[in-house]
Amino acid sequence: MVAHDQSGASSMSRWPEILSRREAAAYLGISVRTFDRIQKEAAIPWVLVGRRRKFLVRDLEAYLMSSRSV
Repeated sequence: MVAHDQSGASSMSRWPEILSRREAAAYLGISVRTFDRIQKEAAIPWVLVGRRRKFLVRDLEAYLMSSRSV
């Protein structure tokens, strides 16, 4: 689910591959509180970087794809 601008360039280039919790929520277009609720359901994998949870863009994309309805 990669959006492209008029030149055909990917809009994902503005996002790093590893996101903080707030960045991940913004990427999904939801509040941090909603993101935390989804995270508690273990729907989105995370990695520890130091003592902080980080989220991979590809995992957020996979979550979006698995949450699609027809």
